[in-house]
Amino acid sequence: MKIKQVLLVMIYVTLFSFFGCGNREENNAQNAAISFKTPLPLGKIANMSVTVTLGEHSCDVVINPDDTATVNCTNIPEGIQMLNVIYYNNDLILAEITNFPITVKSGETVYISKQEMEAVMLRMPFFAITNFTVVPNNGINAVPVSIATGDFNGDGKPDLVTANEGLEQDIHGTVSILLGEAGAGMFGTSTSFDVAKSPESVVVGDFNGDGRPDIATATQKNSMVSILLRANTQSVSFEAVKNFSVGETPMSIAIGDINGDNKPDLVTGNYDSGNISVLMGKEGERVFESAQNFGVGEHPAAVVIVDINGDGKLDIITANAEKNAISILLGTGNMTPLFEETKTFPVGIDPQSIAMGDFNGDSKLDLATANFSGSNVSILLGTGISTQLFEKKADFQVDGKTNAIAVGDFNRDGKPDLATANKGNNTVSILLGTKTGLFRKAITYKIDGKGPGAIVISDFNGDNKPDLAVTNGDSGNISVLMNTTLLP
Repeated sequence: MKIKQVLLVMIYVTLFSFFGCGNREENNAQNAAISFKTPLPLGKIANMSVTVTLGEHSCDVVINPDDTATVNCTNIPEGIQMLNVIYYNNDLILAEITNFPITVKSGETVYISKQEMEAVMLRMPFFAITNFTVVPNNGINAVPVSIATGDFNGDGKPDLVTANEGLEQDIHGTVSILLGEAGAGMFGTSTSFDVAKSPESVVVGDFNGDGRPDIATATQKNSMVSILLRANTQSVSFEAVKNFSVGETPMSIAIGDINGDNKPDLVTGNYDSGNISVLMGKEGERVFESAQNFGVGEHPAAVVIVDINGDGKLDIITANAEKNAISILLGTGNMTPLFEETKTFPVGIDPQSIAMGDFNGDSKLDLATANFSGSNVSILLGTGISTQLFEKKADFQVDGKTNAIAVGDFNRDGKPDLATANKGNNTVSILLGTKTGLFRKAITYKIDGKGPGAIVISDFNGDNKPDLAVTNGDSGNISVLMNTTLLP
């Protein structure tokens, strides 16, 4: 039958017998010739090439003017054979199809839709890396250890704020703001503001309800939370710092409305006291109530606020580095008690960071931890059931000791991916998701900075692709990874 032009959007497989008539031994398998067309993942671009193997056999490929490639394979054994396709731009892999099963049978034609083929096509992410120096005021040393985003000058472009730990001799710590520039993914010279000594974590929120972004840091040396309220000025400035005492050595901070009063609350993970501190938001100049403390386990290194069981009440999750576990305090929706008893779940060795997402497409929140000493990430798939919140963990290796983790769709295939900052060897790893709860082998990017310790995701240049920013504590700068993935 003549194949019409409309079938160019289909992959077609035609099988021809290579054997003539006559007697054969019963165990002598037939071979076949196969021809098909495959869509090019990005359309027709310069220097595009395609390699194809079917089973153990290499196939001939011709790039067509209609944004497809014609593939011819010969002497293929009958039965199920695995198709592997790699799409290149010069030496860069743009996309690939791995172990796609095709049933080879002499004399039959098999049609596979373009949608089916593109569903298993793995598109690769690419990044352009630029560094920006953090220069605190008053001679304080720049050791950026945490990072967040906010629009501090109201121009609609994301800005960056870092918490700068400084050195032992510094009398206080700082936060630095780098204003985003129009459409370029670039940032201006940093401007710094004083907070309590050794800030370890930073978040951005509107704490006093004036519509302007404020800053909160967890500062470990004095066991405090420092609050910077945005001043009512045209330039970016803040009121005098407000400090609140919390548990011993707070290493992380998170923001959320825990008691449902429409005021943002803060939670710190306190490393040396093994608890969290909850600061309830309030009206008036003080902004927050005094801290309430709740035990979670030894050495909580990270904290997040989420509704993990889907009951409409916010819960607290910590990563406990000493016990290789996470702790969960389910919210009650009441002030007394504020939380149920602590539940714990094992993860990898020395978890330092937590990220949340729906990794298997079941509309339930799943959890990922960055495990520093294990050089891997742990995935716990959520059940949505309070009595057994997670399935058994699965671990995925990354390149070097990883200190931070974040979730985003970096290759824009509709599946959540993971990004990790790897302090052990100054890299960032991307683990592409499959929406099954599994992740592909990590792709590693070397950054021009030392000691990456924190990571944040945002669209810095307005092209609808998620970009990354990483703090480099040992070199005193930020690496911004602009997403340059070639996608339609």
